[in-house]
Amino acid sequence: MTAVVDSASSFINGIGDWVLKKTGIPKGLPYPGAIEGLHREARGCFTTNSAFDGGRAEIGKSFSPTFQIQHAFSAGASQTPSLYQLMAVVCGDSYFANGTVDHAGNVMARLDHTYGRLSNRLSAQMGAQFGQNAFVFEHSWKGASSSTELRFMNPNPLDLMGGFKLAYFRSMSRRLSLGLEGDFNSEDGTRVDSAWSLMGRYVFGDLSKGTGFTAAHVNPAILNKEMQEKAQLGQIEETSMNSILTATLQDKGMLQVSYYHPLTPKCDVGAEVQTLISNSPSAVSLPAYQAPGQMPKLNKRESQFIVGSKFSFQQTTIRLQADSSLKVTTVVEETLSPGIQLQISGELDHARGGAKFGVGLHFET
Repeated sequence: MTAVVDSASSFINGIGDWVLKKTGIPKGLPYPGAIEGLHREARGCFTTNSAFDGGRAEIGKSFSPTFQIQHAFSAGASQTPSLYQLMAVVCGDSYFANGTVDHAGNVMARLDHTYGRLSNRLSAQMGAQFGQNAFVFEHSWKGASSSTELRFMNPNPLDLMGGFKLAYFRSMSRRLSLGLEGDFNSEDGTRVDSAWSLMGRYVFGDLSKGTGFTAAHVNPAILNKEMQEKAQLGQIEETSMNSILTATLQDKGMLQVSYYHPLTPKCDVGAEVQTLISNSPSAVSLPAYQAPGQMPKLNKRESQFIVGSKFSFQQTTIRLQADSSLKVTTVVEETLSPGIQLQISGELDHARGGAKFGVGLHFET
């Protein structure tokens, strides 16, 4: 296996050196970061993935540094039914696996394996009802100054059906990174739909301490709950202390721009705007736009924005968010004692006059 990876590394690095020589891009540029985390810094300031309503409780037990289980209960939410989930995590120096099953029989599983610069991931979702199954195979290569990702979604080579995505992201200078992503999908085996995206990232501020995008494989079992949520893919990237402007433009006319700025070591702010700049109605239904953590679908010629801030203290994390639909959301996570965390979430909908409130407890032993 080592010989195969080393040979692949030499081949890819040789191609990269040839491209650098032909394009005049200097060598020794920093790693631009993972493609799937392009807008990660700004979204870390939002409450999108942490807000909830109703009541919930999570009980986790670590049997060893490499194995843990968690029980999760939720009830009283306005839009989702009561739920029970059982999750198990097994991890090591180069692998990370977790599985989740709920009371309705829905199963989700993920297996990550990292070998040097090569990372492989298998994700599966099996529903209790027909048509709810999904399988995703992902491969990513971390170069010295580039990132390449390959993804297969529900592949069926016999009928030539499924999805395929290829993305390449490269540092053009110490501050600027550019990339291209192609998404191809066939639902009937006869017609292939394609979508293309341009990606860019610009880092402001002092670069003497680096850009902060050095990825490191970690053991999620030894992390606190907040970091475990960030380690869903088995990897964590260091938070950058520089301001970052990120933009994604899809060929259907969807423009997404986010800006992240660290005000102090304890306070970060972020903003994100999504706008439709073409008349194509299909621009609002691209699979990449419906990923978790992004804003709802846009209607034609509409723009939406989110602004948020995150305050990180020794025992408390506070997130504040406001968006263009006149919703204001706050999430507070307080560590009461080692292994016990209190979570409070609140949302005010000024446009509809509604409100949501949630409270949760997390126990870790």
